Amino acid sequence: MAQQQKAMNKALKYVRKHDLPAWRIHMCNRNAARTRYRVDWVGFENCIRNTALRDPPPRAVRKAPAKPAHGEIASRSRGERG
Repeated sequence: MAQQQKAMNKALKYVRKHDLPAWRIHMCNRNAARTRYRVDWVGFENCIRNTALRDPPPRAVRKAPAKPAHGEIASRSRGERG
C-alpha cells in the first residue's frame, strides 16, 4: 500500500511538472485501471515516464455501405426461392 501511495505522489507530481500530451495520459489511465475505482499507480507511473511510447495512429473512418436499389430490398427479404 505504501508503494502505491509513493508511486501516486510521484506520478501526479511528474504530470503537474511536465506538459504531457493528452493521449499519453489517457492511454496510461486505461492501462493502469484495475477496476472502475482502483488504479495501479506503480503501473501508471511507469507508463507516464516511458519515453518509448508513441502517439497511436489515427483511427480509420469507415464508410457507410452503399444503399441497395429499391428493387433489391424486396428480393432479399423473400429468401432464396422467392
